[in-house]
Formats: sequence, structure tokens, C-alpha cells
Amino acid sequence: MKYMWSVAFALLLFASSFVASEEKTEPDVIQLRVKDVRHHRVGESQQQKEYIPLDNVRYEIDIEELSNGIWQPFDGEDVKLEFVRVSPLVEKILKNQEFQVPDMLGVYKFRVDYDRAGYTPIFEVQRVSVRPLRHDQHERFLPIAYPYYISAFSMMLGLYLFSFVYLYHK
Repeated sequence: MKYMWSVAFALLLFASSFVASEEKTEPDVIQLRVKDVRHHRVGESQQQKEYIPLDNVRYEIDIEELSNGIWQPFDGEDVKLEFVRVSPLVEKILKNQEFQVPDMLGVYKFRVDYDRAGYTPIFEVQRVSVRPLRHDQHERFLPIAYPYYISAFSMMLGLYLFSFVYLYHK
């Protein structure tokens, strides 16, 4: 019973000092903010809302830290970019990161989730879609499919000749 009273008393002291702001309960944290986020195809400068499979994409993020009342560039070496659909498909340590879009269609997110002790957390998400190629973005007749084309046209020719022979010859 004596133990219960000592725990309750310690809790009461902590709560009263917290309410009266006598003690600082959290250590000082360094303030971080995201200044700018850009993503685009390599070789272009315009940001895209959709990409096609196997595009080379460049992702850039500017993170700043508050130091002596002035926002200065933050050079965290462990900031990680994730290119996520359901689970992360591309994970890269980033500053200015280039990667290739996976060969799977869908809606993806560029996600930067930085949560380290001593820093304010950063959570930045941008959605993009990966769409299939348009009909004019790939070859109409593929050289590897020539055997299929030949077999399809030979079947049409054979059916035409068979119909002609069957209908007009006794």
C-alpha cells in the first residue's frame, strides 16, 4: 500500500509541474520545413502528373532548417524517398534523385517521411499516375510478331481459296 501512495505522489508532482510549466518535458528540437518539391522526366523541366513505365524521373526536394532565426539548407544524409503504390517499389536516399519508373501501371506516391529524434518530422506526399503507352507512342507492327501476321493472312487466304473452290467447282 505504501508503494501505491509513492507512485501516486510522484505522478501528482509530475502533473503539477507540467501544468505550471516548471519543467520542460521535451528536449529542444530543430525546426525543419520543406521549401520546394519538384519531379520531372530527365531532360525536361516541366513537372508531370503522369508518367509511362520505364520513364527516367528526377525528384528534387529542398529541406531547410531554422538556425539562429534564419532558414538554411538542411543536409540530412538519411532523408529517404519512397515511390509507393501499395508497398514501396523504389527506395532511394535522396538529394536530387533519379530513378526509373517501375513497369507496373497504377497510382503512385512520391513519399518523403523523415522522423528523427531532435528534428521536427517531415511528411511530404505527391501523387502521380503511371499510365500505359498511347496508341501512337509505340510501333504499329512489331517485327517479332511477323510469324503471327503471316499465319493470320495465310488463314484468310486459305479460307478465301477454299470457299471459292467449294462454291464454284464440282
